[in-house]
Amino acid sequence: MNESTHSSADTADSSEHQRSGATSDQGARLASLAQEVWDVLWLLTPDGRMQVVERWSTFTGQTATEAANYGWLTALHPDDREPFELWLQAVLRHGVRDEIECRLQQAQTAHGLMRVQLVPQFTDDGSIEAWLACGFDMSKQQQHKVFGTEHFQLAMEYGDIGFWDWDLVRNQLVWSAQCKSIFGVPISTKVSYPFLMQLLHPADRDRVNNEVAHILEHHLEYNTEFRTIWPDDQSVHWLASHGRALYDIEGKPIRLVGVVYDITDLKRVQESTNATMRQVSQLLETLPDTFVHLDKQWAYTYINSAAERVIGKPREQVLGHSFF
Repeated sequence: MNESTHSSADTADSSEHQRSGATSDQGARLASLAQEVWDVLWLLTPDGRMQVVERWSTFTGQTATEAANYGWLTALHPDDREPFELWLQAVLRHGVRDEIECRLQQAQTAHGLMRVQLVPQFTDDGSIEAWLACGFDMSKQQQHKVFGTEHFQLAMEYGDIGFWDWDLVRNQLVWSAQCKSIFGVPISTKVSYPFLMQLLHPADRDRVNNEVAHILEHHLEYNTEFRTIWPDDQSVHWLASHGRALYDIEGKPIRLVGVVYDITDLKRVQESTNATMRQVSQLLETLPDTFVHLDKQWAYTYINSAAERVIGKPREQVLGHSFF
């Protein structure tokens, strides 16, 4: 892929440059995931030019100038560049996610075998605004069996997260460093499912355990919230977790992968709001005058005690019904 082939792309109009701010922000967020999921991650324009270069330069040793436009392709092993470019052109043309193995220059060593995956990033109108490129160091293949594609799909949906991976066949649970931090345990901690249950608030343990069994039996996605108690200071934290199970050809669950993130601040806001609403409700109940609230369809959403007496019906028979 040479510069002359893409001369028209180099003169793209200003609207494309205006989109670069949004995609660079997206690149920054996704780059923060690279340390736990990918060995190298970079962002390309819709026609394959380098857009976000920082982690690429760190991994390959290429400078930003060397990697600019299509210069990043020179980091490929000479014998792999032509087949890689043919593959790249096909992926960009068809707009589909795909991956390839190739040898890539590394800053500290010679060319190493990599698995490169391209994932299209879409705008609201369905057009491709950028390509996210993810590189797996094949020498660390075992690590990527633990944190890989499934986690990436989940990571695209959530923000600052920790990753967890439960091998149901071997009954082995693995947490990323960020996951352990979220649960308030040292990075060196050896984890297991029983250990997880011990970290949960006693009131949440049975519910979470039953939810896991339910989603595995019925092939559902795992979405839950629970409280965890940090071992060091006994502080309580609210967490949200989302996961997906993998099944063998017979439909038996073999693996459950997911993400977790802290929602303590959100819960505090909700609790404060609920407390305020309770105070308002108590005040309205003490009013001697009638008070009702109607939605846009003129249906009752709230009536106080005085209104119950005037209407002559308990609120359970009134709420949700039309005013007329």
